[in-house]
Amino acid sequence: MTPRLTHAEMSPRRARARGFGLIMMMVVIGLLGVFALVSTRLIHTTLGLYREAGRIDDEARWVDAALRQLRSDVWSARQVTPNGPRSLTIDTGPAGVSGAAVQWRVDADGALVRTGPGAGAEAQRWPEVGARLAFDWDGVALTVRGADRGADRAGGIRMASQVKLAEAGGAK
Repeated sequence: MTPRLTHAEMSPRRARARGFGLIMMMVVIGLLGVFALVSTRLIHTTLGLYREAGRIDDEARWVDAALRQLRSDVWSARQVTPNGPRSLTIDTGPAGVSGAAVQWRVDADGALVRTGPGAGAEAQRWPEVGARLAFDWDGVALTVRGADRGADRAGGIRMASQVKLAEAGGAK
């Protein structure tokens, strides 16, 4: 016959079993907390990357549109007059005709602004595009550089004037 355990003898065994379950539950809750923290941070970072990618895409389109217009102005330029590294005047009219000048400048808020013929009554603005741009005219071509030397490893974008190239005999 099997001996029956008394209530006093069963009690420590049950206490150990309950204690083991409580420790396991605390470990599981701790692991779930760590998982929740890591997943929340991962989701937050992923959403931030999506926002940043959208902003960069918008800025790339603005830069492309602004440089396309600037290239068009420079291509037909009879004279380009730099007004410092962040501003220039492009004379696109025929010789002896005034009033065909286009002004390009970088505003204090970093916007690239074009005023003049073809812009209508309002100036064309490309927000945040000009904050990192500087202009350099060498007599035949306009070079648009990053204002931050470390960011412009390619040496800038060179835009030639067909009028000045023809005058120079295509030398540059």
